[in-house]
Amino acid sequence: MFVIGFAYLLSNSIVRPLLSLTEGTKKMIMGGESPTVEVSTNDEVGALAESFNTMVDELNNRRRRLLQTMNALRHSRREIIRQRNFKILF
Repeated sequence: MFVIGFAYLLSNSIVRPLLSLTEGTKKMIMGGESPTVEVSTNDEVGALAESFNTMVDELNNRRRRLLQTMNALRHSRREIIRQRNFKILF
């Protein structure tokens, strides 16, 4: 019975973080801010989760910078059009 209980705990310590990574990946696919996953182990699965979180943070930062750049370009375009229209009028 001890072996079965140990096997169950061991498999859970691997499967649960992998399921969390899978859910995080699915949320990334749906768009918006990507969630990080909880890291509760110091083994290979924990290292994978840490790498995932680093990737998510980088993607979120790049998405924010891209949106800021797009907004700045929109503003710049509007300003150029406004100035051009002003010159045409006078």
